[in-house]
Amino acid sequence: MRAVHTGHERLSVDGPVRFAKTRCMQRAPSILLVCAVALCACASDDDDDDGAAATDDSASVTASTGPGSESSPDTTDATSGADDDPTATTGPGVDPPTTVAEVIEIYGSAWAETDPEARLALLELVWADDGIYRDPTLVAEGREALSDAIGASQQMFPDAELELVGEVDTYGSLARFYWTFSGRPPLPGMDFAELDDDLRLVGITGFFGELPQDTEVPPALSAYLEAWNEPDAGLREALLAEAVTDDVHYTDPTVDALGIDALDTTIAGFLEQFAGSTLVATSTPDAYGDQMRYGWAIEDADGNVTISGIDVAIIAGDGRLTRVVGFFDSP
Repeated sequence: MRAVHTGHERLSVDGPVRFAKTRCMQRAPSILLVCAVALCACASDDDDDDGAAATDDSASVTASTGPGSESSPDTTDATSGADDDPTATTGPGVDPPTTVAEVIEIYGSAWAETDPEARLALLELVWADDGIYRDPTLVAEGREALSDAIGASQQMFPDAELELVGEVDTYGSLARFYWTFSGRPPLPGMDFAELDDDLRLVGITGFFGELPQDTEVPPALSAYLEAWNEPDAGLREALLAEAVTDDVHYTDPTVDALGIDALDTTIAGFLEQFAGSTLVATSTPDAYGDQMRYGWAIEDADGNVTISGIDVAIIAGDGRLTRVVGFFDSP
């Protein structure tokens, strides 16, 4: 959750450690039209029948990856030979992405593409064979299922638009971005994305609305937050045993710690660097299924916020945290 260094260098800790690429901030287009499914109850009475039918269509999108998606098509000359080139779209040719930001851009273009074949061609460039999209209303696994979900959303709300709020925040192979959906009423949200070594999206997790302030805090999260403020090694060890799995994977822009011992070492370094500071929650959890996000801040002895951010976590079957990904807010 916390950086042990305020720069972009990464801290070595006991246990397997990966070093992230340079953190970057890039702008990408609006995406995630599928959040419209959550707003169908807000549509006008005149649209009730059509909306219900479209919801049935989108609810059926749980198919796994379809055939014929083993490799990326050749996009060397996507601006010509549209009849022969499977990556040719209805607009200008699209080059294969070379950065996380470009992946998000092409992915966003897929959400705006109404032609099913062109949309699937875009997803071929950026979506892993077994990539999974999830939000509070559906799960779509594989390119064809995701393309079908996009199409169902476009049919349900043909005039709806999304607008990116702020910038896409990336480090290593991870990214988060905020958006607003122009439905009735407007809906804000946040997406968390993860990519593989080939710059293909292996997962997108969408969260709807602002961070809550009145949801129940599970015992594991309470113990986890308390562990970040516990200087006694023995007590901290007991708190972490209650809060996280033995193979917990913690990541933020400065450190990547695999295993409970590596996480404990990370926390010890944080407490040494930020002596006198306190980690506080700035929201209650926003959770569905095994996914969760929450806000946090580091306050100095005078109560001034020095660092703030959001964590995205995965919850194991026993309720403990098995993955925590931290993002820092801009100062």
